[in-house]
Parts: sequence; C-alpha cells; structure tokens
Amino acid sequence: MTNYQSAWRELREEIGQAAAKLIKLGEFFLAPGYSSEHMHVFLASDLIPDVLQGDDDELLQIVTPPLHQVYRMAYGGEFKDGKTLAALLMAQPHLLPRNALQKSRV
Repeated sequence: MTNYQSAWRELREEIGQAAAKLIKLGEFFLAPGYSSEHMHVFLASDLIPDVLQGDDDELLQIVTPPLHQVYRMAYGGEFKDGKTLAALLMAQPHLLPRNALQKSRV
C-alpha cells in the first residue's frame, strides 16, 4: 500500500471523510537516533462524507476551529505534540497568506 493510499484510508477511518484533493507536504523521523518511525504529512481538502469503520477502541471527537485559531493555539503553546506542530508548519504555506501569521499571533 502506498503512502497516499494509507493517508486516504486513515482520513476515512479517523474522521469519516474523504478528500477530493490530497497533497503530500513532506515527511520526517519522529525521534532520529532513538527510533526509525517515519511520518508522512498530507494536506487533505475538499472533504466529503465517506465513513470507513474505525477501530472499536478509538473514541474520537472531531472539532473544527477556524484556521487562524488553530495557529494561535500552536503559537500559544496549547499543542504539546511535536507531530501536530510539525504538520502545521509544513501546511502553513498552503493555508495562510504570507503575512497572516503575524496578524494572528497572540
């Protein structure tokens, strides 16, 4: 299975949506020197409902704050997970106008 196929499947399993457009933003090692775990980051857009049954032990609550609020939360230290912060940084050029971050900082 390719990375794109895995991303499509995970999107459907995790949030019950499929993407009309999927762009690979990049990839990185989660903890080089400690682990060989490798992460691929995709940006999904034009989402449509397309549920694929997820794992029974996963209880997820989907929230959709406005984009400027997500970046405000990141700069405010509300995200403690490096994968989320790295993915937001990689997505920034695709999501925000060049000067939007300066305007949205707290």
